[in-house]
Amino acid sequence: MTFTSALAHCFSILFSLFMARNLSLSNFGVVTTLFAMMMLVSASFGPIQTVATKFVSSFYAQGHLAKIKHLLFKLGKRISLFGLLLFFAFTFGSRIIAAFFQIGSSHFVIATGAIMFFSLVLPFSYGALQGFQRFGFLSINIILSGALKLLVGVFLITAGLEVGGVLTAVGLATFIPLILSLFMLRSALESPPDLSESGPPVNPGDFIPDKEIAENKELNFSKVYKYFIPVSITFLCFTALTNFDILLVKRFFSPVEAGYYSIAQLVGKIMLFWPAAIIMVMFTKVSYLHARGKDTISMLKKTLMIVGVPCAIGALICFLFPSVIIRILSGKAYVECFPLARLFGIAMTFFSLTYTLLLYNLSIHRFNFIRPLIFFSVSQIILICFFHRTLPQVLYIITPNSSLLFIYNLFLIKKPVVPR
Repeated sequence: MTFTSALAHCFSILFSLFMARNLSLSNFGVVTTLFAMMMLVSASFGPIQTVATKFVSSFYAQGHLAKIKHLLFKLGKRISLFGLLLFFAFTFGSRIIAAFFQIGSSHFVIATGAIMFFSLVLPFSYGALQGFQRFGFLSINIILSGALKLLVGVFLITAGLEVGGVLTAVGLATFIPLILSLFMLRSALESPPDLSESGPPVNPGDFIPDKEIAENKELNFSKVYKYFIPVSITFLCFTALTNFDILLVKRFFSPVEAGYYSIAQLVGKIMLFWPAAIIMVMFTKVSYLHARGKDTISMLKKTLMIVGVPCAIGALICFLFPSVIIRILSGKAYVECFPLARLFGIAMTFFSLTYTLLLYNLSIHRFNFIRPLIFFSVSQIILICFFHRTLPQVLYIITPNSSLLFIYNLFLIKKPVVPR
């Protein structure tokens, strides 16, 4: 998964670099705005991957294959329905959305809605594969998605399609892996893997028969929803912390200034997303260990080290050599981006570490971080709305907010949770 993550992010970075070099500043600002919109709107249901991973891994550890099948069938149907409603909402409201965020064409908004539909269903299948610890299958899909996005995107942008080419590439890079992952999930359900090395023997012969589950009627979905709500709030708040600023900048600043901000944010997003697969592996392993009553804190420490050290080195390089980094990313030395790149490197390092802590808490059913997370998220948005005279001023709000959020969550890890 580490190799897969590195390769997939190389594809994403190359694609982002190609866009930064070959799209105009205003069009690049439009693309980053649409991407931020995708992440923010899908954040409410994006956590389905985390929920699917958590319950599939826990049920698998307990030998409940029938519960896994029932869970996936019900969740898949609900997610697909919500995705269709979301697509129709974006289609009918496309003109209003395009006008509000200064997007050139309403067709781009409609295409974004279609991509969101596939993006909502894809995490569902990915989460199930993670729960089965089918990391090989998952790696194939992740690499395929990154390669498709890069190759198709480069071809279409070179052909002159610009924003439309980007959206087409992202759509294909979501739809094709979705179909493939569903076939892989079917294979995993028909022949569950043997995870006996992770603890007491668990193999297909140990699973509780479907008849026994049927006699107990359907799976109690109240537990799933009870877990989904805090996960959804967590992902929505974290997505707002790391993406809503892009929408606000697109709203309050000129298209060229939004382009400068979009180029600078590439620096931070690289450090924010490259460790995502590592953190999700930690989540899967911790969920499995927690279900078996084993120690999990040592895995958290290792993950914080693996994530924190490279991010800190990257932030230091961005702080010392912003001109070199910006020139590598965009092909031009935009002076306006230098102070932004320094601050983005610091802020996203703290956000990466915070994301590790949040996923660890979710994996062991600790939710004492929810209210502080909501407070930090809402505070950041409000402050940016009132104080946005310059682009650096926006990051003067985000950077200290990210560091304080990490320190507070680190304190909560050591604080025992009082049972209710």
